[in-house]
Amino acid sequence: MLFASSIENQVMPSPQVEELSPALKTPSALVNSSAPGEARPVGRTSKKAGELGPGRHPPSQVPTGPSGCILIMYGNAAPGRVLTAQGVLGTYDSVRYESDLEPTEVTRTTCWVTDACQTGLAGVDDWCVSVVRLSCLSLTLKSELSLGQREVTVQKGPLFRAEGYPVSIGCNVTGHQGPHEQHFQWSVYLPTNPTQEVQIISTKDTGFSYAVYMQRVQSGDIYVERVQGNSVLLHISKIQVKDAGEYECHTPNTDEKYYGSYSAKTRLIVIPDTLSATMSSQTLNKEEGESLTLTCEASKATAQHTHLSVTWYLMQDGGGSQATEIISLSKDFILVPGPSYTERFAASDVRLNKLGASTFRMSIERLQPSDQGQLFCEVTEWIQDPNETWMSITKKQTDRTTLRIQPAVKDFQVNITADSLFAEGKPLELVCLVVGSGRDPQLQGIWFFNGTEIAHIDAGGVLGLKNDYKGRTSQGELQVSKLGPKTFSLKIFSLGPEDEGAYRCVVAEVMRTRTGSWQVLQRKQSPDSHVRLKKPAVKYYLKY
Repeated sequence: MLFASSIENQVMPSPQVEELSPALKTPSALVNSSAPGEARPVGRTSKKAGELGPGRHPPSQVPTGPSGCILIMYGNAAPGRVLTAQGVLGTYDSVRYESDLEPTEVTRTTCWVTDACQTGLAGVDDWCVSVVRLSCLSLTLKSELSLGQREVTVQKGPLFRAEGYPVSIGCNVTGHQGPHEQHFQWSVYLPTNPTQEVQIISTKDTGFSYAVYMQRVQSGDIYVERVQGNSVLLHISKIQVKDAGEYECHTPNTDEKYYGSYSAKTRLIVIPDTLSATMSSQTLNKEEGESLTLTCEASKATAQHTHLSVTWYLMQDGGGSQATEIISLSKDFILVPGPSYTERFAASDVRLNKLGASTFRMSIERLQPSDQGQLFCEVTEWIQDPNETWMSITKKQTDRTTLRIQPAVKDFQVNITADSLFAEGKPLELVCLVVGSGRDPQLQGIWFFNGTEIAHIDAGGVLGLKNDYKGRTSQGELQVSKLGPKTFSLKIFSLGPEDEGAYRCVVAEVMRTRTGSWQVLQRKQSPDSHVRLKKPAVKYYLKY
């Protein structure tokens, strides 16, 4: 759009002109016949009724419109509409309407704007008018935004959000001139005074906030996140009932002339948090292979149409603060297993059923030691915004159930084999093999030589050596390793007389305790394996 301050000294094309009917040749007729307009293109504040600025004239000094001038009327009117007018506060060649406010927001304001031709011109109630020279005037007669025209858009409302939860509102600007990184200013119009702008936060001016919001801005409870140079998100970390209202995103002008929309609004409605999620807190002791069933009660009383999603989590012992997802029922009523439970879900060992309107039952058919820990249910309430995206508005967690699992102890045997020529200077490898045990046992192996421990490997793969063997290992003469979950190895690369004797392997099945240590469930040992070096063969020579 073009304004008095930016349209002088421009070439004037021949605008399309629409003749006014006699009924539209008075200011009141023009007001009553106007159509709803777009977002306001001019300043963010208006003069109060009766207030005069420099060069303004009261109604008693209204001049006759000079010939060769156009009357630009700012107010509740269709943008870009050009009409010829005779007798509208004088005689003018044409009249152009510029949109200012929505009809419900028009306040009865009288403005006086300096005349660019000769003298000032008095305004009319609900309108601001300006007189400029018609010659050298370029008019843009498009009602819709065109290429290169600034447009500010904000997330479409109304947005329903629950009290006590975070809220984010997006705003971006396109078609602007000047720097790519634009500044944004956020304000709100509260229901108690819908015409009063209350400034919240600005990316440009740290002193922009009104006192009612200043502390929350300084504390970081309210902040602006810049997504891109022309796009931001307004964040309110914990929304309050008093935050409900119409939010306006405004972009200060960086263009050579005012052209397009510079602000946009959306409505935020704060609703009560009615979500509840409950499960009795208990401690359960189970054995490996037994089944488990837990029930979560979830309900809401939100007046708007919302969906619930339910997810079961496991907080494993020693797992820090990271919870493992077991299974969930999405807001779209789709069952989704957690990454660690995909195979067991496919085998129907992990299930989630909805019983009635508010009961959700999670069951595990065959418990494993890895299921041990604290289990809880998390319920999330979702609402669909006008842009058809689903947003989380509330979330609740139940009390936790402590689950202890006693691993099933299965008997196993330990055998030892030797691979060597048993000659001095030749290599020797002793392999300790576990036969039997459970599906995924946690085993630690210990090597003995002539009844004395020389090395051990715990279930986590950590190697420990006695003093006499640390040096030989560092010099590459000896190696102790775990070849597999049930296989341990002791390798001597060059046998010597000091290596002759009885070797034995001891294997213990263990489980991790809550304190992080290993608890021995059962222990088995192999028979002794004796190593004897072969004596060199005696050679006989015959003399003739």
